[in-house]
Amino acid sequence: MSIYTGKIDLLEAYCALLDFKKGKGLIPTVVQDVNSKQVLMLAYSNKESIKKSLETGKGTYYSRSRENIWVKGETSGNTQKLIKVKYDCDRDALLYKVEQTGIACHTGRYSCFEEREFDLKSLYQVLYDRLKHMPEGSFTTKLLEDNMLLKRKINEEAFEVIQAESKEEVIWEVADLLYFLLTLMVKNEVTIDDVMDQLSARRK
Repeated sequence: MSIYTGKIDLLEAYCALLDFKKGKGLIPTVVQDVNSKQVLMLAYSNKESIKKSLETGKGTYYSRSRENIWVKGETSGNTQKLIKVKYDCDRDALLYKVEQTGIACHTGRYSCFEEREFDLKSLYQVLYDRLKHMPEGSFTTKLLEDNMLLKRKINEEAFEVIQAESKEEVIWEVADLLYFLLTLMVKNEVTIDDVMDQLSARRK
């Protein structure tokens, strides 16, 4: 009753659980991609930014250099949809699980902790970003807009894979095929984890 009558403010109650003293009003906040599980960045939060994050569902932090509140992606478009918030055992650190749109790092990399490694999930994220923004002149955009073209390219590349004879040819053609298959997956909202779960279910 106290909650729905407004006598207890849930945002205030959550912040009251946290220890702001150790960080002199700030709490280190680890930001993780909810899908890939990759750590994206380390930011800092104060009481106001935490309340705004919970209220709006957008990754919102405190800038120590500018000394103000900032919303991730507000100007760049590389936004973070807040899915889950957890505090650690001492309640002096936070974990934000987010859906990342675009890149997370100001250097142009997907993650601030990325060592320029590239895998299928990284490629998937790039293609997902194309779907969200549909940049003009992008070949991926063209594929996403033309379903028949995408299916034709998959058919062509699959044939070229089975025609390949040398190791180098197989690598080249499989890379092409994976690109088109991942584009089809993005278009149909199928994730790599969805496919891996299906493969896992087939194991005997």
